[in-house]
Amino acid sequence: MDDVANLLRAWIMIFALILFIVSMFAYYRTRHKRLLFVSCAFAIFFIKGIILSLGLIDPGIDALYTSGLGDLLDLVILVLLAATILKK
Repeated sequence: MDDVANLLRAWIMIFALILFIVSMFAYYRTRHKRLLFVSCAFAIFFIKGIILSLGLIDPGIDALYTSGLGDLLDLVILVLLAATILKK
């Protein structure tokens, strides 16, 4: 089961990177601040994936992530996405 979870984490990280790149191209084309917030959210999501991947190699990183860093990153991602939707 761990192999399946690790494979899913890798694909999620790759997909977050692709969405970050696409949203940055869209931002550079339109210069809408909303797209910048979305780009930042996808970038943080990608960074979260990197931290999870590094946690497979070093248990200390995994312990740091599970101590609350993961929840903090999730909160920042949600705030950025909410700001995108709620911003006038």
